[in-house]
Amino acid sequence: TLSSESVLSKRYGTIPKEEASAAAKLIEEEAFSVAGASFSTDEDGIEILQVYSKEISKRMLDTVKARAAAATDSTPSGSAEVDSNNVGTAVGEEDSSSSVKAED
Repeated sequence: TLSSESVLSKRYGTIPKEEASAAAKLIEEEAFSVAGASFSTDEDGIEILQVYSKEISKRMLDTVKARAAAATDSTPSGSAEVDSNNVGTAVGEEDSSSSVKAED
């Protein structure tokens, strides 16, 4: 998901395979720790799985957002070297669905 085409990569770009593999391992370890610490051994397995899944999703999103922001910040003039098909709205452009114009 991090290094291949996915919903996330279409919006934030892909991550090189080696970097994605390391990030995925860290994400999984952190999510496992959080889920394991959240419940006692008597808890239902589905609840633990829900926490684990939520943590993975949250951390994946944080990872791709941070990487996309870093790529934007490190590019001259604030223009990111990202495939235009992977970006929802470019910097400085308005999203027509969110802009509201006042009427006089």
